[in-house]
Amino acid sequence: MKSLHEDLSKEIPASRQSLLASIDIFESDIVATSYTANGQTLGRRLVDVSDLIGMLGGINKGVKWMNLSDGVVAIGSDANGHSRYLVVRRAKKTTINCKVGKRTRKLVVWLPNLLAELTKGKGGNWLQKMSVYAFKGNLDTSTQLYLPPLPNVYTDSKICLGGVKMSEFKGMEAAEVFEAAFIKSTSTDHLADTALAGKKYRNIIDAINKTKGKVPLKLLRKVKKYGEIFK
Repeated sequence: MKSLHEDLSKEIPASRQSLLASIDIFESDIVATSYTANGQTLGRRLVDVSDLIGMLGGINKGVKWMNLSDGVVAIGSDANGHSRYLVVRRAKKTTINCKVGKRTRKLVVWLPNLLAELTKGKGGNWLQKMSVYAFKGNLDTSTQLYLPPLPNVYTDSKICLGGVKMSEFKGMEAAEVFEAAFIKSTSTDHLADTALAGKKYRNIIDAINKTKGKVPLKLLRKVKKYGEIFK
């Protein structure tokens, strides 16, 4: 990974003119932030030089922004020039579809906080390259990440997306893509035994059934600390 920059808002000092936008120039990325009239962050996104020129030319003429603030906690790029997004989905009860054998069942899971990493190619298409972690509380560099209590996740937290066509999600925001491509898609019993750290339950589907969907983090396999993602 070349870089990954956390989406942190700063208080904007008062002045005679309203601050419309700011530009952060890193070693390999340019990140633009737009603000409301009272200085609150409106949107934050990666831009290239052509975007930057267009923005500067559009001052006082209205600038069209892509709002990425919903659920996005960090943005960055990898060595291939692909954009990377870290998205948080807060803990809540969720119904998932899971195909076991020839039968599709609905399972109700009390999902913990989830952190998803999505990648977008240079052409704006979302890539079939996604990872997901579970965590408790708020994120900081020492936050422990776990495999989520869901099937179709490898031991390194990468997601098996099967036949999901990522091209269908072009133009959608990162949080929407994660919800549609993974949470709302039909899982299978493939990789159903990777999330659990011990042998108390046969697999994660068995654990969901026997805990009434409330699989505790202590039963899940530890992966890494949040700060390790940025290295």
